Amino acid sequence: MSISQAIILAGGLGKRLRPLTNNLPKPLVDVTKKPFIFHLFEQLQNENFKEIIILAGYKGNKFADLLKNYQEKNLKIKIIEQPTNFDTGARVINAMPHFNDNFLLLYGDNYCGINIKKLIKSFKKKSKLLQLLAYEDLINFSRPNLDIDQNSDVVKYDSERKNKNLRYVDVGYMCINKNAFKNINFSESLSLSQNILPDLVKSKKVCAYKTNNQYC
Repeated sequence: MSISQAIILAGGLGKRLRPLTNNLPKPLVDVTKKPFIFHLFEQLQNENFKEIIILAGYKGNKFADLLKNYQEKNLKIKIIEQPTNFDTGARVINAMPHFNDNFLLLYGDNYCGINIKKLIKSFKKKSKLLQLLAYEDLINFSRPNLDIDQNSDVVKYDSERKNKNLRYVDVGYMCINKNAFKNINFSESLSLSQNILPDLVKSKKVCAYKTNNQYC
């Protein structure tokens, strides 16, 4: 089992970054003199990924305009434009026919400087259908939403982030076997964090790869 395809969720409205996102999707806002999503492209290319699929929504046409000027050998980048009102889970389920049997799913507004090869190697050893990258928050950097047992299985996914006894944060680098989403029905309001992930955790299909590397 190998993973060479990455899916990037990039359809949100970016409300918290306004006015920067008034006319631009959040992943295209400049960070260190280039669009944020380019940092993800470079990370994936350095890890020998062959294909990236961007699930776009809000101002989705801006991705196509930008990628006209992004040329990299051995890296195929595809954009799937979807309705703005699709929630994250809806975007994933809608685009499933384009996905390989195993793939990496990323949030388009998170970056973590990890060794993705090690992440994938860990996933190969597990019997779970989905593996989350879990940041251990020892310095109150974020709002933890995961409870993980001694076997690195995720036993709780707190969508509301109300449980103050949790230590781990879902960073958004997910190794996924397509069968994880096999029996999930499409709905425009289907959310990855509110619906899909909590249900998969309850079904004992989710494990974690722990890291102390901060993300942004």
